[in-house]
Amino acid sequence: MKQTTSGFTIVEIVVVCVVLAILTGIGIVSYTTIRNDADQKQVEGLVNIVRGGLERHYNSKGDYPDPATSIGTPADGTTLSSYNTAATTLNATADSLGAGSGRFKLVTCTVTALACKNFNKTTSKDKLYYITRASGDVAEQTITFEDCTVKLSGLNAADSGASSYVLAFVKPDGSAWTRYRSSQGSSIISGTNCEFNA
Repeated sequence: MKQTTSGFTIVEIVVVCVVLAILTGIGIVSYTTIRNDADQKQVEGLVNIVRGGLERHYNSKGDYPDPATSIGTPADGTTLSSYNTAATTLNATADSLGAGSGRFKLVTCTVTALACKNFNKTTSKDKLYYITRASGDVAEQTITFEDCTVKLSGLNAADSGASSYVLAFVKPDGSAWTRYRSSQGSSIISGTNCEFNA
C-alpha cells in the first residue's frame, strides 16, 4: 500500500505570499493616508486657534504679540512655546496649542533668530511657526521658505509688538509649505510656489 503525504505545493505558497504582500501594501498606504488626513485636520485646527487669538490680540492692543514676551519662549525657532503663557495671550488652552498629544506644536520665532532666516521642509516637520520681527525692530525683515521669500514690514520705534506675522507649517505628507499671513500690516511676497492661504 502506497502512503501519500499531503501539503502545500510551492505554487500555493507563492500565491499566498503574493496575496499577503498586496494586502500589507494596501494597509500601509491606507494607514499613511488616514494619519496624514488626521494630522492635517489637527494643524488646521491649531492654525485657526492661533490666528483667532492673534487677531483678537491685535484688535484689543493694536499689535500682534511679541514671541519672546507674550507667547513665552526664547523666540529662536527651535524651542517649543511656553504653552501656558501662549494660552493666556491667545485665550486658548495649552493642550490646543501643542502641549497635548497632537503631532504639530506651536513654535515662535523672530526673523532675526538664525533658525528663522531660512526654513526647509526636512527640519521643520511637526511645527507650526509663528514668525514676526522682534519687538521694536523698525527694519524690514526677510524670511525664506526654500523658493519663497517674504518681507515683513518695519515698525514704528514706539510699537511694543509686531505689526504683521506669518504662520507656516509643512504639510503632513512633507510635500509643501502652507503659509498664512496677518490680516493687518504689510508683507511683500516673491518667488515661485509662494502661495498664501486666506
